[in-house]
Amino acid sequence: MNVRYIALSMAALSLSLCSIATAQGLSKDRIQALVEDLEHPFLDGFQWEDLIAVSIALETHFADMPELTLREKRDTLQQVLNSIIHRRKLSPAKEHVLRYFTPGIAYVLFPSSIDETLITPTTPSSKEQEILQATEALLDNLKGKLGWKDIPSCILYAYNFSSNYPALSQTEKAHVAKKILGEVIDRTDTPILPDCIFDEVFKRVGYALIDHLSKR
Repeated sequence: MNVRYIALSMAALSLSLCSIATAQGLSKDRIQALVEDLEHPFLDGFQWEDLIAVSIALETHFADMPELTLREKRDTLQQVLNSIIHRRKLSPAKEHVLRYFTPGIAYVLFPSSIDETLITPTTPSSKEQEILQATEALLDNLKGKLGWKDIPSCILYAYNFSSNYPALSQTEKAHVAKKILGEVIDRTDTPILPDCIFDEVFKRVGYALIDHLSKR
């Protein structure tokens, strides 16, 4: 990934977004312009982590656009990601899998509410027993299966749980969240892909999102 291209793309994106917000969201032409601005750093390929890079760039600029609703931000993010994925001419299998992650990423970055099943810690510092209880509660809710639609709620659950420990640093909170998420991934099955494939992909995307959330 070329850093110079990223800087140029971010500058172009900033100028574009300033002029394209409307009460109804962004037009198709303007969304296409965003795709063209953002795809330059990925001309040499598109990896799992690049989903996060593009998403964070859009999230940063959307923060200054209160006229856009959460749904409009989520929709725009998905459209931009899916268009870039398609234009990279990846294998059908990889494109198919990458597209499955875009709704989850959009919801994690622009959630409508906090998961009501969240267990709030009772002590000011993390204890193994509380982490275990939170993990078991999430596993019980999933009933041993982890579908694509569960991805955002699992990430937000783990992150929101760890963020309730005021005595922990941001790095430590991220570690707790990843510990919960990793345990859940390892102990559940997915109906879409073999666990040997899905687990690795889910962790790479999920951990990157937790790192980003912890730096907000």
